Amino acid sequence: MGKVVQRIDLDSMSPGTERFVKAHRYGKPGARPKAYLQASLHADEIPGMLAGHHLIGLLDDADARGEIKGEIIVVPVANPVGAGQVINTTFAGRYDFRSGINYFPFKNKVVRWNTEFLYLYRSAVGYTSVPYPVGGSGPVFYTTWELAF
Repeated sequence: MGKVVQRIDLDSMSPGTERFVKAHRYGKPGARPKAYLQASLHADEIPGMLAGHHLIGLLDDADARGEIKGEIIVVPVANPVGAGQVINTTFAGRYDFRSGINYFPFKNKVVRWNTEFLYLYRSAVGYTSVPYPVGGSGPVFYTTWELAF
């Protein structure tokens, strides 16, 4: 079975606008093994969106060659509402504009330490979204703490 792009409509906050999530589906529905990949759940995870975008291109090529085994679902932008919330070039993401709290303040109590090592070659993204310059090349290591209560 070929690729299917499923559009999942979301409620709109303003007349004349629309929000939706796209799920790119490969392989036979329900087949095993199954892989589900999503990016940018908190809206400000730009490297994941970029990786998803490039993965879709690779999967399109593999699908054309008949190399997809099982089922693969890719959702490159899982939170288009949060991705549209930008204040002073910074993603507000999962936080509500009016209250400033996390959308899931009582279900998402987290203390997390995130680390990432990347080797860049002419990076397509950078500056305000990630801690390295556009066009940068070389190793990058960075770490963050996340507290959500």
